[in-house]
Amino acid sequence: MTFADGIQQYAVRKRAEGIGFVKGESYITSLFLFVGDVQLGQVTAQQVLAFLNGSLMSAATWRMKYFVLQHFFDFWAARGAIPEMRMPPIRPQEKRNFFPYVYSRPELTRLLKATTRNYKAHLALARPTMRVLIILLYGTGARVGEVLNLGVDDVNLKQSNILIKSKDRNRCRLIPIGADLREVLQRYLKWRATKTPRSPRLLLTKAGHPVKLGTADNNFKRLREIAKVTRKAEVQPRLSDMQCTFAVHRITSWIRQGTDLNRMLPALSVYMGLVGLSATERYLHMTPARFKKHLSKLSPRSRKQHWRNDKNLMEFLANL
Repeated sequence: MTFADGIQQYAVRKRAEGIGFVKGESYITSLFLFVGDVQLGQVTAQQVLAFLNGSLMSAATWRMKYFVLQHFFDFWAARGAIPEMRMPPIRPQEKRNFFPYVYSRPELTRLLKATTRNYKAHLALARPTMRVLIILLYGTGARVGEVLNLGVDDVNLKQSNILIKSKDRNRCRLIPIGADLREVLQRYLKWRATKTPRSPRLLLTKAGHPVKLGTADNNFKRLREIAKVTRKAEVQPRLSDMQCTFAVHRITSWIRQGTDLNRMLPALSVYMGLVGLSATERYLHMTPARFKKHLSKLSPRSRKQHWRNDKNLMEFLANL
């Protein structure tokens, strides 16, 4: 089997399985261009290592390419198409010192005010769209991609809830929203109706098309500069940090109010679409240091009753 045939058949199999393979295919194709269209079984570990070390990249990217190539060769070796290849030693994983940014409430206010001054003609997003994007992210704790994928039909103002869809259909969730967010969305939908939408998506560009992640990030970067929201780090505050800010602000408010976090954290985890309680507990370490003694009192408890059946808890979540 030639290298080219191996890539083609492997890609067909992955797409048939419904697995996104664009980036992985580009990594394997890059190795193919590096070694040429030789027999797949003739590719050596030394060639793979020379390919991986041939250009500057982060350790994380290096490891990602490594695992893609390892899976590719293991796939064909398991089917007897090539001899088993011993991959070169893997680079150790980098220690991650990066922490998400937690916006303060004054910073959030400055960002929202800055949307009124973010009026450059070349910007793809209108000011009302950028404002609603920030409010939705902070008001729901959803991921940026989840908010950008919202359709108009996913917003039910009469029932005061939003259906947040995930790539995994089993993880779609219906979350309640408060009166303030409902009013913001109502005003935005009236404004949106005066435009020429070319998509059923809730958030659209000035041209009426769905907003892409890169477009949202670029618009937010300018907005952050106008609002003068920065930090002394290589990675500046990002749009995706709104999710972390949502969680930390809610946990901080609960601690101030003396709320039982053992009761609230499981609900917060489901509300945000996180997998497992541990995904929410990581935000505990980002709360202000003065609350550490309160957090040390936490202990896991089993919940026999589903949190959605707790009327008081649902009302509390609706007013987050």
